[in-house]
Amino acid sequence: TVAALEADRLDLAVSMELHHANTVRSSPLVSDRMVCLMREGHPLAQGRMTLRRFLGFGHVRVAMSPTDVRFVDGVLAGKGTGRTVALTVPHWLLVPRVLAATDLVSVIPERAARTFLGSGTVMRPLPFPSERFAWTMYWHRRYEHSRAHEWLREQLVRTASTDSK
Repeated sequence: TVAALEADRLDLAVSMELHHANTVRSSPLVSDRMVCLMREGHPLAQGRMTLRRFLGFGHVRVAMSPTDVRFVDGVLAGKGTGRTVALTVPHWLLVPRVLAATDLVSVIPERAARTFLGSGTVMRPLPFPSERFAWTMYWHRRYEHSRAHEWLREQLVRTASTDSK
């Protein structure tokens, strides 16, 4: 993402904890946390969500998400365990369809999970603490004072603030 901003292949990015040079600007956008998403009727949708039960199911991992690997697998490694990744998909939009047809689960940001509720999915807290993190806007400094780019950033801030839960 940072390389694409540097090369002018991206005008703006929304991500988290990107390491970048001083040529890239950033501004926090919204707060979020990771949750577990599954299909309605899934065995984990009822009862207590324990780590053992959580790890007893295959997981859908979203490869484009830096939060998925760094957060989930980091926490589990710190507990001396890991999850079974049964499927890796390139984007969160694919997750609800996969979950609807399987007993797989997925760990995704709560803001994304909320958009999928009502499409046959259920959201549950994780069986371990899920610290909040900030989604951040990133852009190259070449656009710092561009009126069009300022307008775009303002639209994103406005949209994110009206969608805050």
